[in-house]
Amino acid sequence: MEKKKKKTITRIVYQDKEIDLPTGKLFVKLEDGTYKKITSLTYSYKDFRIAINGDAVKKEISYKLNQRFKAVLVESKIPGGAFNHYASLYELDDKGKVVSKLTLTNFTVIKSPELPPRFMWWNPKLDLMFGGGITHRLGGVWLADIGLSFMSYGRTTNDIYWKFPRIGVGLTSGSDSGLSITLSPVQYNIGHQLPLISNLWISPFGGWDFVNQSGLVGLGISVVF
Repeated sequence: MEKKKKKTITRIVYQDKEIDLPTGKLFVKLEDGTYKKITSLTYSYKDFRIAINGDAVKKEISYKLNQRFKAVLVESKIPGGAFNHYASLYELDDKGKVVSKLTLTNFTVIKSPELPPRFMWWNPKLDLMFGGGITHRLGGVWLADIGLSFMSYGRTTNDIYWKFPRIGVGLTSGSDSGLSITLSPVQYNIGHQLPLISNLWISPFGGWDFVNQSGLVGLGISVVF
């Protein structure tokens, strides 16, 4: 027996009484058929980049950025003496892992002027000195010692022109080898004037040889460690 196909049409009709409500406002229909104005409609969103909170009705929004970045700056010196600079910028997630590499369309490198020379009243430096001199008996003597200076004058703690004072302990050799103590009131870095050396010091000194019981005066060349 063949069944006949029937076509069913469903029609939904909404009926409600006309109500008088202000325009531009949001309302919600309650179970008792009355309408209540919506005075607040909050929303929020959060990920590792940003946390957003707001109210659509009150037109309020607040946010807190949690973005973290890592920058890599590279300075390379070319044979002519000029410098090239390169920069890469990366975005990190909340665990410190790189999630994307950002594109820098432009960046500027500004170099401050060189620091002016200044006195550094506490800048101890250890050095090794070799020198020659004479004793108060007019005998020739060679000397090697290790010394410590306490103050300096220069641009930075390592880029310095003058050191003072210096006290050293070492060995002398002449007619008899001896143990000596020396004092240099000032040292000058002649390495600043030389093309291949940047750390070579002229050190006038006076001292005392304990073995030979003789005073010493002379001139030494020292290198800072």
